[in-house]
Amino acid sequence: MKYLKKTTWLPVLCLALSSSVWADDASDAIEKAATLYKEGQTQQAITQLELATQLIRQQRAEAMQQVLPEPLDGWTAEAATSTSAGAAMLGGGSTIKRTYSKADKNLSIEIVADSPMIQGMMAIFSNPMFGAASQGGKVQMVNGQQAILKDDGLMMVVENTFMVQINADKGMEADVIAYASAIDLKKLSGFK
Repeated sequence: MKYLKKTTWLPVLCLALSSSVWADDASDAIEKAATLYKEGQTQQAITQLELATQLIRQQRAEAMQQVLPEPLDGWTAEAATSTSAGAAMLGGGSTIKRTYSKADKNLSIEIVADSPMIQGMMAIFSNPMFGAASQGGKVQMVNGQQAILKDDGLMMVVENTFMVQINADKGMEADVIAYASAIDLKKLSGFK
């Protein structure tokens, strides 16, 4: 450092400090994977990339919690939760969930993203007659989105990417539709 002028090293130090402020665990794992790959340590590079993928899924799932509705009038809700699994666990994906209660009524909303299982559900939803019959329900439109309404909940696929499932006690169809309508589908589509 004694050979560098003050004006030369100060911008470099500021750049290094600012980049470390913006770094997060996922980008650190990606950078480490790149370094390991260049060193020929491919298995360790793969592990770091899988770690980065998992961290990104977790961040995304936490951000997606905002699409879940606040409790409707007279209802209470638990805090939203999110979980993420790598490809080794049932194909991977992220899930966000929130449970709502009112007197003796209970209802939960669960949204699954990034899961290969959603692609399998697309065959059901692409044919309304087959989908409703196979799921023991009827076709219901929710904010312009096709859904299958059953006596104990609702299922719909949004943007061919997200599976929305509402589970409720039997006989709560009106509440299920009200909560399905309260999900911010536009914001959810933005996570595609």
